[in-house]
Amino acid sequence: MLINQVKSRITTEPTDSLFELDELKERLVIETSEDDDLLQAFLDSATDYSQQYTGIRFLNQTVTYYTDCLPASNEFLEIPSHNASAVTAISYIDPADATQTEDLADYYIDTEAMSVKIKPISGWPTIRAEGFNNFTVAVTEGWSTVDDVPDAIKQGVALLVGHYYRNRESTIIGTSATELPLGSKAHLDVYRNIYRKDYGGF
Repeated sequence: MLINQVKSRITTEPTDSLFELDELKERLVIETSEDDDLLQAFLDSATDYSQQYTGIRFLNQTVTYYTDCLPASNEFLEIPSHNASAVTAISYIDPADATQTEDLADYYIDTEAMSVKIKPISGWPTIRAEGFNNFTVAVTEGWSTVDDVPDAIKQGVALLVGHYYRNRESTIIGTSATELPLGSKAHLDVYRNIYRKDYGGF
């Protein structure tokens, strides 16, 4: 039974895009510049969809995770972050409703696992018993530069943009309007993470 769930939000957006428009149009063999704004909107949408589909963030950004309560003293906290490079901050709300910042050196932190794992060296702190979002972890996720992003991901996103561009109607006869195109799916599946239904809970 799920009694606690890890929640998240992006607190620092990536500063780059997976493609410059000229590179994207070269991949998709689009020669006109009349639809540049539309292509950028499709690229933003395809990137967001592909991140949701794979379960990973593509470009360097900060994601903050929140949990209401903590596991038992001898258990680790699992954060659903699958492309992390570093945990940059840990804080909590104490029983007096004051925010306390933790020393990262007081924790075992594994950013190499499929999901980030955090465990205190000397036991979890005493956090507020009531309310929500009492324990917070900030994580840097995504590849550092566009060149570091695997080409399979970039190609999958580009193919999805091409699908959006060439099939602009909301429904295409003979196909599912919500189905990921096979070419795009084949590229993105290589990096897809499968979630448990109760992921992040304990």
